[in-house]
Amino acid sequence: MKRINQSCMVLFSTLFLVLIFAMDIQAQRTPTTTRSRRPSREVEPTPSFTEKLNYEIKVGNIGFGGNTFGLAVKGNVGYKVFEKLSAGVGLRTNFTYLNYPTGLQDESGFDFGGFGYLRGKITKTIYLQGEYGYQSFATFNGSGERISAYTPLVGGGYMNGSDRWSYGAEVLFNINDRAQDFNGIIEYWINFSYKF
Repeated sequence: MKRINQSCMVLFSTLFLVLIFAMDIQAQRTPTTTRSRRPSREVEPTPSFTEKLNYEIKVGNIGFGGNTFGLAVKGNVGYKVFEKLSAGVGLRTNFTYLNYPTGLQDESGFDFGGFGYLRGKITKTIYLQGEYGYQSFATFNGSGERISAYTPLVGGGYMNGSDRWSYGAEVLFNINDRAQDFNGIIEYWINFSYKF
């Protein structure tokens, strides 16, 4: 019995020493932090130019009516000037197909143009936007003539998603009478954005 007690004592003391030794090794491996009287300021790295760019593809002005079909697509690249303000440029195109009654030749045409925009975020998901562009419109009078007009637009939108990919909707009001004849007073868009 005395021998068993001694064996247990040796075992427990060995385990105790191994435990202390292991704790000492762990303490040496863990870096210690020193306290300074001044709070340390971490310098945030300045994002590069390309990290401040965002890209969007928009599909809108989808029209099915009677004998017509219409679809518009926009693509733009923006630069985040500040966290809640961005500016950019883009291209847009509209496709229109007119199916006339029997005996008349069907017509189709592409409208195209470019634009610049300025966007201000009200919240993380809601924003206001102004656009100013120039667009060439197809006329459907059989002459093949094109009409060009400036296209100022104002409105806003809603975006939802992650930090990288977002989706949402946008409504813009066309404030040029001549452009309203081709695009209508209200333009609506479904947005897909990278780094909104």
